[in-house]
Amino acid sequence: MREKETEEIKKQSKAFEVSIPRSSKELGLISSDEYKKALLGREEQRLGDIKELTPEQRQRGLEQFRRTIDPTVQEGLIGNIGKIKEELGGLINPINAITNAANAIGDAFTDSFMSVITGSASTQRGTCKVSSKMLASSS
Repeated sequence: MREKETEEIKKQSKAFEVSIPRSSKELGLISSDEYKKALLGREEQRLGDIKELTPEQRQRGLEQFRRTIDPTVQEGLIGNIGKIKEELGGLINPINAITNAANAIGDAFTDSFMSVITGSASTQRGTCKVSSKMLASSS
């Protein structure tokens, strides 16, 4: 029973400690840099409490956390470029589909127009050929 109370007190204490820097920043009592330092210190302590981690793992974890809360200009640019590449990748497939459809429509018009000019098809027949080729290319 006493251990549960002790654990609960520790949890409440940590929650209170977490809220102090955030509240201080919101109230303008500490700067953004001081707030980031407080967050880094807290993360370093959290990682230090995990006994299974090697010093290298702790250092990598802390560096990754730092990059999340306070990236350098270069790290920020690299992150933004990565996000843009992902978004662009999602657009490439629809763009290819639209380009292929536009090319098919252009080819259909060219074939039908040439048939009408050479006299091998009437205007009505040429229009039908365009329609049928466009329908065939969309499926």
